[in-house]
Amino acid sequence: MFLVGEPLQASRPGVAKHLEHHEWATVDGEGLSANRLLLPNEPHFDRVAAFICAELQLNNVDDSVPGAFSRSEEIIDLALTGASVDADALLGLCGELLFLDALTRADPEGASQILMQSWAGHRRSSRDLQLGSIGVEVKTTTRAASVHHIQGPYQVELGNPVGGVQETGLFLLSVGLVWLPNDQPMGFTLHKIVSNLISTLSAGDREEFLSRVSGYAGSTGRRYEHDSPEIAPEFRRPFTTSFVRLYDMTDSRIRVPRSDVLAGMDLVPESVNYQIRLPLQVNGSLNPITGLAEAAGHSLSMWA
Repeated sequence: MFLVGEPLQASRPGVAKHLEHHEWATVDGEGLSANRLLLPNEPHFDRVAAFICAELQLNNVDDSVPGAFSRSEEIIDLALTGASVDADALLGLCGELLFLDALTRADPEGASQILMQSWAGHRRSSRDLQLGSIGVEVKTTTRAASVHHIQGPYQVELGNPVGGVQETGLFLLSVGLVWLPNDQPMGFTLHKIVSNLISTLSAGDREEFLSRVSGYAGSTGRRYEHDSPEIAPEFRRPFTTSFVRLYDMTDSRIRVPRSDVLAGMDLVPESVNYQIRLPLQVNGSLNPITGLAEAAGHSLSMWA
């Protein structure tokens, strides 16, 4: 959904993370300065979009876009909140499993160790993956750039490993994901990736791994049940990647808020969350590492 004009300022975090301003190109090749409100790519959100448009019209969007947006923001936030949590969880799960699949393809003999020891699934963990002393945070987005929500400084700085090991490296894997039409035969699906992964596991490990996956819910709150004859459609939806970038977060050229910035302030560091936009290049071809297979190979080489 596009709102033409100068950048809009959202007062609600749940709306702000769905809002971006750019110079867009029309079908005629003309430039258009507009705000884009990103809605979850689900069929029922066509109706939500229509509802938001009607609300903006009621608030006289033709007279003042900023004024109408401000008066409609509470309704927009309510429309996005519940679905965004589920959509973000599904998006994150796809990114994490995609990387696990790349890791196990790069090291088939170590597949069981990678799947069972490095990844905790939906359970609370300080790292998405812990490859020995190397921490990896996986961030997945449907945007065209590496724009990601950071839940706290611990996600972008050394020293918060799983299992009490001494963390020697920290990477942020930025995945750009594009949902494909349901009838598209190409691309990945979550169900296919999980099938590939569990084929490398023993019966006992298979059950445990699937329990870690099933903690995630789809847009209707349905759990992932791999062996169910009626798997929710969101878990079978095909997707591809628009980019994969592995950032070395120990590089001083990456400038993001860390704990030292918050030191001395009267706040709880763990309560601070923010969005970052990582550049295409930090240090030539060395940072980030680009490509899914390349990112997996580099991570494993650091673990070895």
